[in-house]
Amino acid sequence: MNVGIVEAMNHQEGHLDIGGGQKLYYQDWLPIEPPKAVLQIVHGYAEHGGRYQNVVEKIVPSGYAVYVNDLYGHGKSEGPRGYVRSYRDLISTTLRMNSLIHEKEGTDIPVFMLGHSLGAMIGPWYAAQYQETLDGLILSGCGVRYPDMTQTKRILVGLLSKFSHAKVMTAPFPADRLSHDQEVVKAYENDPMVFAGKFTLGMLEAMRKMANGVSKAAKKVTLPVLIQKGGDDEIISGAQELFVAFQGSKDKTLKVYEGFKHEVYNETEERRKQVLEDLQDWLDAHI
Repeated sequence: MNVGIVEAMNHQEGHLDIGGGQKLYYQDWLPIEPPKAVLQIVHGYAEHGGRYQNVVEKIVPSGYAVYVNDLYGHGKSEGPRGYVRSYRDLISTTLRMNSLIHEKEGTDIPVFMLGHSLGAMIGPWYAAQYQETLDGLILSGCGVRYPDMTQTKRILVGLLSKFSHAKVMTAPFPADRLSHDQEVVKAYENDPMVFAGKFTLGMLEAMRKMANGVSKAAKKVTLPVLIQKGGDDEIISGAQELFVAFQGSKDKTLKVYEGFKHEVYNETEERRKQVLEDLQDWLDAHI
């Protein structure tokens, strides 16, 4: 991170009590002056909240606070890697993080949620139930289906998960599907907290259920919505379908970046510059 940018913000770490004696790791980046709004990030599968430095460096010096927790079984949080009992747990822990944000920053501050990939599946489900806790929803790497999860695989996961939620499955995951930036790809491949290519049946079932119902959830959302999608994203498809499903939102924007891959905020420097500017412009227009 640039030294000048570090001087323009404060970084803190903590642990979020989610009940049952379990805790999730979280971190926040705060501007020097009181923040004008908060961005709550919900990260993707097999990664962690520390991979969003490009977003942090862009918006925190402009007066925004950023909060992100590592999902259960991810990053520095507790739990078996990639395991979840139910998709409902992903939503409830996201609510707990949102509640902590309001406890720390006050009930009147605008809070926007940015969900990426798995987080972009969680986002519409969360907003459909708790949109009074948000002022807007931003999704990247989003859609309504996982192309790698064929109909046969979905049926098999649904059956097997009833008997062994914690069983680990493996599948190849080429990291170059994420970005054109080879430094990003190498960092992802060498990150000890990333476990791409490994899935528990419980998590696969949660992802299957959320994908099956994400359009229905989106229909209940009345918040402002921004979708930022890579035109060459091979990991999740159907962003246009999801955009249309947000029929209750009178303020929605879809930006497709042609030639970009799955992680639009982690694309090459020249590519991501426009994406990050679009993100900040949208935030500035909604506070």
